[in-house]
Amino acid sequence: MSTKLHKEIEVFEKLLPSLMDKQGKFAVIHDDDLLGVFDTYADALEVAYEKCALDQFLVRQISAIPQFANYTRSIVTPCH
Repeated sequence: MSTKLHKEIEVFEKLLPSLMDKQGKFAVIHDDDLLGVFDTYADALEVAYEKCALDQFLVRQISAIPQFANYTRSIVTPCH
């Protein structure tokens, strides 16, 4: 996992207590910034790609119980 992603996870975890009133929604973190909270994963991804293009970002569902799903993509190596 990249150092940048570790930082984005730390930012999410730091913000989590203040986001608990939005449980079930999806937060988008880029670098040290919360880009927004969205009703659906699809909405969160759409805004993340719009604002970050191909730069790395984190989308996490806001929940009192941590849920982990890892997705990755490489723009250097095509999928097979």
